[in-house]
Amino acid sequence: MKYAIINAAGKASAFYADDVNKNIPADAVEISQEAWQTYIDNQPNCHFDASRSVVIDPPSEVQVRARLMDVVQAHLDSAAREKGYDSIFTAVTYADEPAVTKFQAEGQALRQWRSLVWDECYQILAEVQAGTRTIPTEAELIAELPALVI
Repeated sequence: MKYAIINAAGKASAFYADDVNKNIPADAVEISQEAWQTYIDNQPNCHFDASRSVVIDPPSEVQVRARLMDVVQAHLDSAAREKGYDSIFTAVTYADEPAVTKFQAEGQALRQWRSLVWDECYQILAEVQAGTRTIPTEAELIAELPALVI
């Protein structure tokens, strides 16, 4: 059995398992294995309700923005790695380097694409923030971004 100390806001401050812990506090309440796992997997965006079920709280605006931006940054870096660079940051440094024409052309194309991608991302974020669209999944977000053309 699993047990938790749950405060008035539904947040767990401690967990106990009767097969591990010998002294379970008297104010600990029994919770299901599923509720325990769901709570652990969704920290800190969840709480227990009165029935000891886990309620997953909607992500904050800051969390949504950070997740979407992380997805976009990973997408940019991945595309640059496919071209042989270690990141988009490194790739765009070649845009102003005339020594090797191929690298300069790729750097310019990646720099332009990076700007277009971030512009689209910021438009999507503004729509989410304004409530005119739902939060896209990672796949939906990537599908909406401009394609890289080199």
